[in-house]
Amino acid sequence: MFQDRVTRFALTLFTFTFTFTLAVLVRIHDSVPAITGWSSALFSLLSLAVFLYLIDHVGKSLRPSGGFADGEPRRARGDQECLPPAS
Repeated sequence: MFQDRVTRFALTLFTFTFTFTLAVLVRIHDSVPAITGWSSALFSLLSLAVFLYLIDHVGKSLRPSGGFADGEPRRARGDQECLPPAS
């Protein structure tokens, strides 16, 4: 799961956005600098878009056809992980 580049990128972005926004909120006293407020909002919107893409990506990888990466079933290629245990 964490070897997938899309998942790693999404988790990195979520962590960065959460940390950045939390740091901005902690340092707010009277007013917020405009660039900091705008960047927090943009990172939050970007995180939302990446989350929706991640849901789509994971949903496609969990389909039954996701096991046929090259169009050939793994059982037909003789992969040991898909074969039933020997009796």
